[in-house]
Amino acid sequence: MPYRPFPRALLAATSLLTAGGGYCQSPSWTSSDGAPPVAFRGDANVEIDTTRQNNGVGGTQGGRVELNLMGRTTLGDAFLAGKATFLAKKDGGTATDDMWVQAGNAKFDFKLGRFEAVDLFPQGRDTVLNRAGSGVYRANFIRGRFGGSAGNVVHVAGHALLAEGLNLELGLADTGKADNLAAGQAEGLRPVLSYSANGWLFKAGAEIGRMSDGGAAGNARFVDLRGAALSLSKAVGPGNLNVNLAGGRAEGLWKSSVLAANYTVTLGPWVHVELGRVKADAPGSASETVRTVGVGWQFSLFGIKNAYVTPALSYSSSSADSYLPALGGSAKPSERAVRVRLNYTFAAF
Repeated sequence: MPYRPFPRALLAATSLLTAGGGYCQSPSWTSSDGAPPVAFRGDANVEIDTTRQNNGVGGTQGGRVELNLMGRTTLGDAFLAGKATFLAKKDGGTATDDMWVQAGNAKFDFKLGRFEAVDLFPQGRDTVLNRAGSGVYRANFIRGRFGGSAGNVVHVAGHALLAEGLNLELGLADTGKADNLAAGQAEGLRPVLSYSANGWLFKAGAEIGRMSDGGAAGNARFVDLRGAALSLSKAVGPGNLNVNLAGGRAEGLWKSSVLAANYTVTLGPWVHVELGRVKADAPGSASETVRTVGVGWQFSLFGIKNAYVTPALSYSSSSADSYLPALGGSAKPSERAVRVRLNYTFAAF
């Protein structure tokens, strides 16, 4: 059944009726002496990536200074919170990463603005993880942080505490114009159930919406998108293990499925392994296999607090010689990259 967007007049009501709270994203900052949540907080960090890639890319360097400003006010059981994240980039540009407001209480809340919803495909530290060929679908088309011409997409998420350890997030993105959506983005509904108990975190979610077919500006049209994902996370030894499974279909464009696992240790290793399959959404089409591996190690930089250096590399291969759109791949048969990341949080207030 084709996706039918919500009537615009119901968007505000939907954000309230599907709102909820108690989800792990709700801010809960405390002062150093353990006092109740503070009203205002900020921090700043710098991150520089130096990378070497194949396919004629060669050596590159990117980075940014990130400034985070966060505020929260409480009144009894209710709270109102907001966050803005500003980026000053190495290439001379500036950008806004997060900009949202959130309101509710311990049982329910809603968030709207520019933000990322629950991650259904956590990749661990993922210092560098480039995918060859078409790439893969990771259930993140309606997750958020809509950029470019999609920056004005309406994005609302409600959160509800259903029972102890059981949380629901229901996200809604809406634009009504295919040209507003960049590759890898869609409008629609994104329900996610999360359950945590005994050190385990289980997440199951879906994306039900429509994306752009990638047509020329002014001529893009919507195509239906359906996807789902499962994710299991657990602290194992000194690190955290994630196992992810995702699959999706863009009508008339592609079908994709992927299985991945990763393990991350703070001040230690990161390993990610992934196997994906992609094929055109047409009878008799051949299947493309995308294999991706990433490894890295985080070190303290001279023992300085909140200063790290992380060397990492990734390798990915594709079995195809022609590729499908909007799945984040490089459209090359192989991808090799080596990166060194330096990160330092130099201010907190």
